[in-house]
Amino acid sequence: AQVASMGSGLSTLDVDEVEDLSRETSFTPKEIRRLYDRFRKLDKNETGVMSDGDLYAIPELCMNPLVPRITKLFDGSNFKGFVRTMSAFSSRAGRDQKVDFAFRICDVDEDGFISMEDLMYILGLLVGENMSEDQVYEIVEKTFCEIDSNGDGVISREEFDAILTDDDLHDLLTIRF
Repeated sequence: AQVASMGSGLSTLDVDEVEDLSRETSFTPKEIRRLYDRFRKLDKNETGVMSDGDLYAIPELCMNPLVPRITKLFDGSNFKGFVRTMSAFSSRAGRDQKVDFAFRICDVDEDGFISMEDLMYILGLLVGENMSEDQVYEIVEKTFCEIDSNGDGVISREEFDAILTDDDLHDLLTIRF
């Protein structure tokens, strides 16, 4: 049974696909259908994949100072990839899923660790022009020393997880759908 169809860039979305996505994400079938409608509206060129430009049209994302990093995680996603990535923003997403997503945002060079350079870039996005590079570096250096518990010069996923509270994750990574 067909739920909806889209231009040449994406095949139809059927009930089985909705059920599969519901099982592998934190979304209900109703939320997946709403996301499909939203995806179709965002995909202005009807290519069936998300581009940076498409993603900047999501109000909940475009207001976030980390939008360049967040959109990078979505860029080039088809609908199923879009739903899987958006799943981290669900109020029903588990802690591990939210921590993984937040870690991927901060791991700018995608090497599996957060380096001083990664953290400098992220903090730079957060503070914009409100602090000098020296001020940002001081904060990053202090923060890094506190988080890098084993002193290996990088922040692992486990070290990152240890500093995040459930409230932090909920506040930073929850969007109503």
